[in-house]
Amino acid sequence: MDDKVLKYNLFDENARQQLNDFLDFLVIKAKKTPVDQSEYTQRIQTVSQWTEDDVAYLRDIKDNYNWS
Repeated sequence: MDDKVLKYNLFDENARQQLNDFLDFLVIKAKKTPVDQSEYTQRIQTVSQWTEDDVAYLRDIKDNYNWS
């Protein structure tokens, strides 16, 4: 651990502040609990539901206009 302190002391004040900010970020990130995305997943799956008419329309375009 002494080598880390020696390296830290070699930095100028700006670099030390950046390192401290980064360490704070890592600590905060480590403390966060995983987000439950199941509700989001359910909502996003209902955004785009195609009807049979939509599919038929796209098939018609594909068949008649050489569109893929």
